[in-house]
Amino acid sequence: MYLDNAYKGLTPLIITDVSQGHHHIELTLAGYQDWPTSVEVKADETSYISATLTPTPPATGSISVSSSPSGARIYVDGSYKGRTPETITYVSPGSHTVKLKHDEYHDWSTSIKVTAGSTSYVSASLTPIPYPTTGFISVSSSPSGAYIHLDGSYKGTTPKIITHVSPGYHTIELEHSGYYDWTSTVRVKAGSTSYVSTSLTPNPSPTTGFISVTSSPSGANVYLDGAYQGRTSASGDLIIVAIAPGHHTVSVDLSGYQHWETGVDVTVGGTSYVSASLVPAHVPTPAPATGAIAVSSSPSGANVYLDDTYKGITPLIITDVSPGTHTIEVKLEGYQDWSTSVQVTAGGTASVPASLTPSTTPTSTPKTPTTVLGVIVALVISGIIALTKRRERK
Repeated sequence: MYLDNAYKGLTPLIITDVSQGHHHIELTLAGYQDWPTSVEVKADETSYISATLTPTPPATGSISVSSSPSGARIYVDGSYKGRTPETITYVSPGSHTVKLKHDEYHDWSTSIKVTAGSTSYVSASLTPIPYPTTGFISVSSSPSGAYIHLDGSYKGTTPKIITHVSPGYHTIELEHSGYYDWTSTVRVKAGSTSYVSTSLTPNPSPTTGFISVTSSPSGANVYLDGAYQGRTSASGDLIIVAIAPGHHTVSVDLSGYQHWETGVDVTVGGTSYVSASLVPAHVPTPAPATGAIAVSSSPSGANVYLDDTYKGITPLIITDVSPGTHTIEVKLEGYQDWSTSVQVTAGGTASVPASLTPSTTPTSTPKTPTTVLGVIVALVISGIIALTKRRERK
């Protein structure tokens, strides 16, 4: 509590020895707004002041949200705030999640940081949801577990929702052991689900059976007694219906895998099960496209040339040589050059042994300036000696 700007203490408080007249009173408390007032003090009287403080509103920021197209519903931290464009006020400082929803567009969301006293901006370009091009068929039966064929292709057992069905009319067939087959036509619209439900009629005396074929991996072609029946589904199975009782041959083929075949017995009203674990086919190793030449020499250490290109020193194996005829040359100082032709085959190594012949040409030694000078000096000395002897005879 302050009296005329002078601190006096904490409430509740009685301030004494206050001079007569008007005075300024101010109350302050953290988290609350300051509370000022004026009071008149009279001699020998007590003036009373009672204050109800108002909490200080928290500091907040704003979020400005826009979208293309506009009109998207805005959610901040899961709470609906209106439609774009919109500025959302009194948002507490910190991180918040902004989510936009618009019919026929994918939902959009982001995280944004809000600072007290400022506005954060969010702008979203919404992505249209592609118009559906296919529909669905929901198939159920009583009893359940009936085999479903859509336009002759096995799709599983009831109950089941068949997805990615092209718009138009389709044929649904249901088969169940001990019940008559059931067939119906259904119309499918893009983006919608068509419903098929039926109660199957018991067949007291069935005349055929079923074969359930599974494969690993799935997507394999299935043949019954040489006749194509379809492919195993993504779940790996295919149901072959209306099969005469007796022994039959089931074969399974898939590109990159070995042919698979087995025999199976079918009984009236029953289902026989065939499971094929396919083995990857052997991939042959490609034949080599080049050959090699092994060159040796006597003596060794000779330089080797293949088609005039230097390759190294003997003994030497030259690899990656194209098939065909090539020329090998072997050279060593002090020996005659040696050459031959060699035939190279892909994947093979041609052997070339070279027996070198020493060179027969003598090696001449050039006269040096020192040798010539010595001859001249010798002639001069001989002349001097001869002249001396001639004078002595005289």
